[in-house]
Amino acid sequence: TGRNRSRLPGVWFFSGTTRLHIRAGRRGNWNDGCDPRKHLPRHKTTKVTIRMAHGRMDVFYNQRLVCRSRNYRHPTVPKKRVKVYVSDPWYPRASARVGQVVYRPLGRAVRRTRRGAKLMVRRMRVLRRNKYVGKVQATKNYQLSFNIKPWGTGHGW
Repeated sequence: TGRNRSRLPGVWFFSGTTRLHIRAGRRGNWNDGCDPRKHLPRHKTTKVTIRMAHGRMDVFYNQRLVCRSRNYRHPTVPKKRVKVYVSDPWYPRASARVGQVVYRPLGRAVRRTRRGAKLMVRRMRVLRRNKYVGKVQATKNYQLSFNIKPWGTGHGW
């Protein structure tokens, strides 16, 4: 994320829950997204995959589709490399561990991966506020995946 508007995407928990709030910019709305209704189980690892392709954002939990937005015909694609945080400097950190964070550009055919997949975080680690993990070159079609294991809930996003 960068300048708090370059969401590629931005992922938070709704306050007091283990329900994800997922945001990515598009033409006309820098804060659009997908909010799966399903809460993540506490003390259990869930693989979350966010795929931006073919004009939509799809969110999967353990390979099961849990949310879809068809609003992304013209997603925002920053021209510069984007800073990646786990967790960001603007909000309190969540009570969770995260690992296997991978940003993967996708080619025209969604199943075909473009070169340049980037592993941002390997092992599971406790989220820490303002934890910068690197930069990625944004692409129109991409997949972001990570494992997350919440143990509690917090306030703020």
